[in-house]
Amino acid sequence: MRFDDLPENWTSLPLDDAPLASGVIDLVIGYRDRQRDTMLILPCDQHDVAVPRPILIGEIDWAQSDGDRRRATSVLP
Repeated sequence: MRFDDLPENWTSLPLDDAPLASGVIDLVIGYRDRQRDTMLILPCDQHDVAVPRPILIGEIDWAQSDGDRRRATSVLP
């Protein structure tokens, strides 16, 4: 799903639906951020609904292991 296809109430829907989540990612991460190897973190509430402030972290080394990336971002709550 592209961001143009998001339903009007997307901000109140849980992001456990893969097409909806990919549309939100498409909305939040632009071309420049993708070129900068940006990671998107979408904090969610207890109902899996996104909190309005996404976190973007640039220059992620995608060649490192998942465990190394988790350790590098472990300072985030």
